[in-house]
Amino acid sequence: SFGLGISIGEVRHREMGHDFYAAAEHAANLLRQARSMGPEALRRHPEIERLNQIARGYASLTRLVRLKIHDADGLTLFSTAPAEIGAISTGLREINAAQIDGAASTRRRVADFPDIEGRIAERIVVETFVAVKDGAGRPAFISVSSDTRGYYDVVRGQLILLIVVGV
Repeated sequence: SFGLGISIGEVRHREMGHDFYAAAEHAANLLRQARSMGPEALRRHPEIERLNQIARGYASLTRLVRLKIHDADGLTLFSTAPAEIGAISTGLREINAAQIDGAASTRRRVADFPDIEGRIAERIVVETFVAVKDGAGRPAFISVSSDTRGYYDVVRGQLILLIVVGV
């Protein structure tokens, strides 16, 4: 069931990643200048708050818990977790795979993972790195993370029911 959950999540994350990047087009100049600005100035820039508002809109309709934009080297240019802005992604392997396949996903259990609004919970996070290109054709990556714990709990409950009924 974990493989199926990742597959379903990756399809949805690809769509969301492309949609978010298109919606973030107004911040293209800022993202191109991000390396020269430094993380603190980038975190305080008004466009970052606009990107956060767009991300909150997605989170209100989905199980989204984190959204990031990375450059081709894995530098985090935007994140709904501001402390991550300016850091190198821990998903460099997935970024490399996404360059080839268009997207790459991982699943992990996290004890205390905050969502976009800062609510902390134990989560089963599926994170997908989606390859995109800016208007000049430069590669970038959108990292979309969703909490899939609810889905896995339902699947586990159904499997237990099937085992009990089958026995």
